[in-house]
Amino acid sequence: MTSNVLLGVGFLKNIERKKAAILEKITAFRLLISYEIIYLYSSFCGVPQ
Repeated sequence: MTSNVLLGVGFLKNIERKKAAILEKITAFRLLISYEIIYLYSSFCGVPQ
């Protein structure tokens, strides 16, 4: 009984860790995209770097 509970808790913690890693990647990707958009916009519109 206790081993099943421990396995379940470990499984949930593992899922949470994976979710956090995926969220970090998505956030980094979004930041990268917004930097790219700002860079392209400023280079097209002639805003000094």
